[in-house]
Amino acid sequence: MNPVQLWMTAAGFIGLILAWSFSIKRNRRYSTILLLIILICGFQITTPQKALQGAPFHRYSDSQIAMYACSLIARKMQVCSEMASVQNKLDSLTECLCKNKIAFATTAHCFDVGYPDQVDAFLDLCNERTNAGVSRKDYSDALDFYRKEAAQTVSTEPLHPPQVPSQVIYTYRDAYDQFLGNYTRSVEYGIPIIAFWAIVFIVAAIDYRIKLWAPKITNRFTDPVSNTIRKSFTLPALLGRQRTQEKTSLKIFDYLQPSRMESMILIGFCGLTTYLSVCKIHPVENDPIFPSSTMALLRYYSVRSGIIATYILPLSFLFAGRNNILQGFTGWTYSTFIIFHRWTTRIMVLLILVHSVGYGALLHKHTAAPKAYIYYGFAGTVAGIALLGQALLVLRRKFYEMFLAIHIILAAVFLAGAWMHVKNLNFLWYYHFSLWVWLADRAYRIQRLLQFGFPNAEVELFADSTLRVKVRRPPSFLAEGGGHCFVHFLLPLTFWQSHPFTYTVMGDFIVFYIKVKEGVTRDLQRQIERSKSKSVFVRVAVEGSYGECTPARNYDSKIFVAGGNGIPGIFAEAYEAVSSASSHGLTHLIWVVRDIEAVRWFQEELNLLRDYSIAVTIYVTRLCERAPLLGDSDKSNVELEHSLPHVVFKQERPNIAKIVSFEVFKSNGSVCFVTCGHPAMVDDLRYEVTKAIGSERKRIDFFEQLQVWA
Repeated sequence: MNPVQLWMTAAGFIGLILAWSFSIKRNRRYSTILLLIILICGFQITTPQKALQGAPFHRYSDSQIAMYACSLIARKMQVCSEMASVQNKLDSLTECLCKNKIAFATTAHCFDVGYPDQVDAFLDLCNERTNAGVSRKDYSDALDFYRKEAAQTVSTEPLHPPQVPSQVIYTYRDAYDQFLGNYTRSVEYGIPIIAFWAIVFIVAAIDYRIKLWAPKITNRFTDPVSNTIRKSFTLPALLGRQRTQEKTSLKIFDYLQPSRMESMILIGFCGLTTYLSVCKIHPVENDPIFPSSTMALLRYYSVRSGIIATYILPLSFLFAGRNNILQGFTGWTYSTFIIFHRWTTRIMVLLILVHSVGYGALLHKHTAAPKAYIYYGFAGTVAGIALLGQALLVLRRKFYEMFLAIHIILAAVFLAGAWMHVKNLNFLWYYHFSLWVWLADRAYRIQRLLQFGFPNAEVELFADSTLRVKVRRPPSFLAEGGGHCFVHFLLPLTFWQSHPFTYTVMGDFIVFYIKVKEGVTRDLQRQIERSKSKSVFVRVAVEGSYGECTPARNYDSKIFVAGGNGIPGIFAEAYEAVSSASSHGLTHLIWVVRDIEAVRWFQEELNLLRDYSIAVTIYVTRLCERAPLLGDSDKSNVELEHSLPHVVFKQERPNIAKIVSFEVFKSNGSVCFVTCGHPAMVDDLRYEVTKAIGSERKRIDFFEQLQVWA
């Protein structure tokens, strides 16, 4: 690129950035499109030339592999003395092989026996690189010359082409098929892995869009086969009831098990990756390249595992991003993609470990000091292993903020080490692309923060240790029923922390209800308790909205089940379902709370349902003495119930099994259950809904809005 082009490119890029900055708060759609253009241009401009020259764009063709194999035979037979020191440089080999009569005849014999389908490619290579001007007739003449003049003895300056047995040619062919062909196959075998995930997401997207846009088609699938698939494979937890609750192994390690559908996808991914990692790899007897089968296999498996790992890396980065476009495409939750992120990363690190150990064993046999790129690869491998170790659930739960910071640092070290390791090899493009996937996610997160601004939020404290955070929303904010936002409380020591919360929309405000725990929420509680007004104003940054609404509004019966502070998102989706012009069928909102004090902070929202056709039931699971609401007038529990005449209060624990069976029986058609709340309740509801499938000839679905990844 000359200076004029460079300046024009820079000016255009700066112009795009300025246009984007002006459109951030003026037009959300234009700013999103402009940012996408900026990212694509930035990716193209910054892509190193070496990245474009390597995989997946560079592979060894069959003709190149044939040329390397036959040239090695020529070197071993000493038909070109000047080739004795040449180390696999194709341009250096072709001059002698194509212009020297003895070498050309020997090579022609090699192609005739081992690569008859590559003869034309061999002649083209000779003519392109050496201007030898050889033709098919020259090739036939060379074969005739070889057959007449081939000698059994080899001399340093042969007058006759050496006699090369067919078995020797086959051995060299097989050896180079493993040596260079393995590289090409490894590059090609990464494509089925990408295709596997593409098929998974396309099928999920079709299913999601049919439920949204053509619910009548979905409702027809109530036959025994469809019910068996959903009851046994797509809906239940992997084993037993627990899906969102952590399980314990060896009394030490906690973990979250995937759903059965997620598990099948991951088993398919792991099985495919394992097969592709070992497919068509075998030692060659009397290998002319490696002195032993062990060294050959170490090389082959190291190459294969390293290349396939590079294909998985962009997937790992993509699945971890909050702005993952696949969430909107498939309707799957962020927590599902985090599960995919963990498992793709585990498989990738395992492959990198195989790559590192294999090459380490090979290098151990060499006395020369390792080059710098080896140390970079070692650093990246160590960082990858550390990533897996510090991502244990017990550490994420107890030290989440520390986990997140260390996780990002280790990921950066891993990417930098891998980048430097492959910088002069053929795989830089994958790491460059992965870096820009990460940068794109960060750029869109920054855009969302800038679009929302940094307003003051009113934070109130209620008696059951719940914070009510009320924030004015900008006109560009797109609320989504069941969506969530990441909230930063811009306090001196915690401004960099963000946590996801569901919300409700109240006029020009969005409202979050947050249970007080440790960290920033505890600090806010203390501030409010010291405040005379029992509320404080805190500047916040809001990133969102994320998440997709479920297709619940298209069902004949819609049952929304919330637990505790999981009510905002469930309420928002239920309210959206009953207040829309296309509202139809039965809608039931069920809220499970520990004590009635929780109802007080959500009373305003519940009153919005008074004029709509929706049944509201609140289960109060613990009888308790009324505690006065902080900052509110003194009200009795009876008065509270009377102020909500459209709400049925029940002083008991809900029987999930009876609720599910009753709602299914009562429905005149399709029925769905949407839930967010305590993990145990969510898992119980999933279990009972799964059991109910097939009990009646009705479409029964379950949608989980609980986000659990830590």
